[in-house]
Amino acid sequence: MAARTRLVAGIAASLALAAGVAACGSDDEDSTSASDETTETASAEEVTVTTGDTEGGYTWEVEPTPTTETKEVTFVNDSDAEHGLIFAKLNEGYTLEEAYELEGRKGSTVPYVEGGAKPGTTETFEVENPVEPGKYVLLCPIPGHYQQGQLEEGEIS
Repeated sequence: MAARTRLVAGIAASLALAAGVAACGSDDEDSTSASDETTETASAEEVTVTTGDTEGGYTWEVEPTPTTETKEVTFVNDSDAEHGLIFAKLNEGYTLEEAYELEGRKGSTVPYVEGGAKPGTTETFEVENPVEPGKYVLLCPIPGHYQQGQLEEGEIS
């Protein structure tokens, strides 16, 4: 059961990451200098994921973007509902949907963080495995939650 939970969480994290990359971009990021990127990378050892409620679902904000230097993830649940957090690498050859269906099994993901937070609480999680370059996801594995906005995925180089 724990392996299945870890897989679901890994897949959910991948889905969350994809949505977050699309949602987190801004015009300001296009003008980032090399020195600004170094500062962002240096500060990415601690990533904060904040979730909240909207009329049609949930919000999901990730700051700063995870990097290979990420060691800790703080999960802030500003929602009225309990939420989970999965942060995982989506392995090459697997789509988010495939990894979700496999619940992270069969080598579809590398889990980094799996946990949750009750309404109005904050939890901090240590990254379980070294963060590697590749596609990653952050998502809430509770059925229906990532489809309502609790998803971010992106690329770590």
